[in-house]
Amino acid sequence: YRLIMKLKIILAGLIACAALAYSQTGAPSNVAQFEVVADSTLWQNSKVEIPAGYVADVAAKGTWKLNPIWKKEYGAGGKPGLKAARDFVKPGANEGALLVSVGDQIFAFESDSQILTISAIGALHFIANDVPPRGFADNGGRLQVSVRLRKAP
Repeated sequence: YRLIMKLKIILAGLIACAALAYSQTGAPSNVAQFEVVADSTLWQNSKVEIPAGYVADVAAKGTWKLNPIWKKEYGAGGKPGLKAARDFVKPGANEGALLVSVGDQIFAFESDSQILTISAIGALHFIANDVPPRGFADNGGRLQVSVRLRKAP
């Protein structure tokens, strides 16, 4: 099962890479879509690069469950009002939130309907906000993520 999930992650990354390949004019194409799985203890590489002069608008839909005692699944914003302790990937962000990293910066979704606008230059990576590595073993679900590159204002 884990092998299949890893293959899906790799395939999603390849698709995202192809979707954002540079055109003849050197401008990135508009939108890439891929899945982020809840049980991966590693940052998932989207293969999306934010070039200089561009920003990325990141949105997510779907639900996942990162704690077996939670009565329901949550979306990209994680469990509202439940802030992560210091042993989580991003302390202070909601438990179960979708995290996005670019270089050494980590951004967290605060609500399910939020669109994160990221202006840092570099590759986008994703992970669920949980306790590494043990916290990921009981996670389930996936989020559908879309990234739209556009010229910086």
